[in-house]
Amino acid sequence: MYRLPVFEDFIRKSKNWKEVYEEENNKNKKTIIILVSDDRTKSEYGTASRIKEYCDNNDITCYKVITDYAFAIKSPKEEKDKLIIHDYNGEDESISLNTPDIICIVRGGILQNRTGEKLLEIIEDSEIECINNIKVIKEVSDKFSSHMKMKQNEIPTLKTAYVPMMESIDVALDFIDTEFPIIIKVNNGAAGIGVMKADKYEDYVSIAQSMINLDTDIIIQRFVPHNFDIRIIILDGKAIASTKRIKSEHDFRTNLHQGGTSKPYKATPHEIEIAEKVANLFDTKYCGVDLINDGKNTYVLEVNSSPGSESEFYDLENGEVIDGNKVVEKFINYIIS
Repeated sequence: MYRLPVFEDFIRKSKNWKEVYEEENNKNKKTIIILVSDDRTKSEYGTASRIKEYCDNNDITCYKVITDYAFAIKSPKEEKDKLIIHDYNGEDESISLNTPDIICIVRGGILQNRTGEKLLEIIEDSEIECINNIKVIKEVSDKFSSHMKMKQNEIPTLKTAYVPMMESIDVALDFIDTEFPIIIKVNNGAAGIGVMKADKYEDYVSIAQSMINLDTDIIIQRFVPHNFDIRIIILDGKAIASTKRIKSEHDFRTNLHQGGTSKPYKATPHEIEIAEKVANLFDTKYCGVDLINDGKNTYVLEVNSSPGSESEFYDLENGEVIDGNKVVEKFINYIIS
């Protein structure tokens, strides 16, 4: 019996059990920051908003960092594992981050202005895990360079030519060796912006002249008649979901941002093999790989380092139809585990 007071004194001097539990529970807990440009925060249905909502509903600390306003300055006086992002939300508020516990999700458009790129450089320099990093984003955003890398690795892509100047338009056209119409793309465009169709030679010359005079890099490709293309979502090298993106009646583009629609689509083993090979080639942690079929062969159109979640998908792991919220859930649960 005399031992009981000693035990009670030990308990009183020990941490409260609830504090001990919370400390253990939070020890390896991740905080997520989502880098977005200002216009991306306006839609409550966008992927960044879906991520934020899922995190808020599941007790995961999450911040949207608006790169049009936010800035971070690392100084020797700061602690090694600390990073402060100032005015992260455009409302003059700052967040102090414990860098080993942070995962940074980079959404589209971040590298289109210097402030976004520099902020991401500072975040990477702080050894924060970024999905995806600057190297990956730049590599897949450059349509011609990514085409060349896939070609060198025997991944099927549409024949593509770079058009740097007006003197090269005929040589480029001869190289892709196809009849009109052809596709003209801004080399670093996204969401279908800067993708044009030239139905005849005069259209090609006019478009090329306009783009080159604006000092805009363009490429040309063979046009594949189609009603849809395929997007496969890859997470850490593995295909997890796929969808069919269907063009509208008034546009040849299938991008949802350009009026296209989507339906769940079960990707074939061959399509999955190609998409996973592409994702691993570019060392992406999370991406969408877009494919098109000309009736005989399947080709890679491009790689998107920040795929959207507005579609309905086929869950390639569980064999069921899922919405974009479920894709976001799969993504978040995987990266914080």
